[in-house]
Amino acid sequence: MISYICKVLFVAIIEISILWGISSYFEFDIITILFLGSAFLALFAFMIGASGDFFTKRAEMGVFRLMAGAYTPKHEKITLRVGPFLVGSILSLILSFILAYI
Repeated sequence: MISYICKVLFVAIIEISILWGISSYFEFDIITILFLGSAFLALFAFMIGASGDFFTKRAEMGVFRLMAGAYTPKHEKITLRVGPFLVGSILSLILSFILAYI
């Protein structure tokens, strides 16, 4: 459990430092960049951790059409793997909300 928390904090610190570097390089507002970057990365982490979603079903349908009906599509359940990348992105998104209202 401690290693998971350390990984989450490491991801959040790296993400915040990259977004801070982007905001200082391009001279944008740190809160805006932190919110938009964290939201984008949280969405990206969600898409990486999810299976059985819209994109998987479209890929299976493409294989079905390519093989002229010889492929039977799998109907897998929708699952979400909650990893350190997703939790760290959500943590930095929460931090952006906290910093915006301070």
